[in-house]
Amino acid sequence: MSDYASIASTPAFILYDQHALITSVSMTERKKYTVLFVDDDTFLRDMYLVKFKERGLDVIACGSAEEAIRALEEGKNPEVIVLDMVMPALDGLSFLETLKTKKLAPSAVRIVLSNQNDPPEMEKAKQLGAEGYILKADTVPSQAVEEIMALADRALQKSP
Repeated sequence: MSDYASIASTPAFILYDQHALITSVSMTERKKYTVLFVDDDTFLRDMYLVKFKERGLDVIACGSAEEAIRALEEGKNPEVIVLDMVMPALDGLSFLETLKTKKLAPSAVRIVLSNQNDPPEMEKAKQLGAEGYILKADTVPSQAVEEIMALADRALQKSP
């Protein structure tokens, strides 16, 4: 993890990989969140949809950043936004930038779930408001969902 030392050591940004340990919150303590899940891969999107719903969460699943932006502009108000970095037309960084400039879901916790293992891109995601960056290749979906929820719990507990 030394390649990510500067990113991972920042308190507001957490990089999870196969070496990371999280403190999970028990299901009885966990709030019920609405998650906006943005990924162009239908198989992965459907699989994560099931995993989030198994944990009692509401999910808005979008196959593109453009679809997610429309949902937010139409009034959807998720507590958590999970996004992929590599998507056609509008990629993850552009999506994060759009959220910031249009002030869409300003209090939502933004978490990247991607196979892009590129430290400069991770740093840019952090600058655009990502609370965490989880590498898909390093986690199984159920573990990724737990890590996402731990990040959300931690970030939302800090919120006023």
